This record gives sequence, structure tokens and C-alpha cells, in this order.
Amino acid sequence: MITGLLQYFLHQQNIFLIPYFNELNQFILFGVIGGFSALFGDVIESFFKRQLNIKPGKPFIPFDQLDYLIGFSLLTYPLIH
Repeated sequence: MITGLLQYFLHQQNIFLIPYFNELNQFILFGVIGGFSALFGDVIESFFKRQLNIKPGKPFIPFDQLDYLIGFSLLTYPLIH
């Protein structure tokens, strides 16, 4: 949410332009959903690690690096399109 606010203020100063959003509530919603979706992707990856009996802290390549990106992309896509 704080990142969404920062993006909004930078957008107002024409420093950081996002063509999809213009209003404060859009930036805040994007920040909240973005944060939630990144964590949600990590939860899904953790679920699969448990199902495969991979111990906590052990690598699960390539998903350790992609889990939050996949979650973020899937849940923020409807906001942009």
C-alpha cells in the first residue's frame, strides 16, 4: 500500500508515469493486491514443497525465484486489462 502511495505521488509529479492508473484509489488498490499476490504466490509454492516432502529452507528451484512473480502477475493482470 505504501508503494502504491509513493507511485501515486511520483505519478503526480510526472516522475513515474503509469498509463493504466490516474487516481489515488487505483494506486492503493494495486499496491495492496500486489503485496497480497506476491505473498499468495509464496504460500502456494510452500504448499507444493510440503506435498513433495521438501524440508523448509531447502531450495525448490526454479520456483523459489518465480513464486511471487507468478502470483503477482496472475492477480494484478485484471487491474491492468
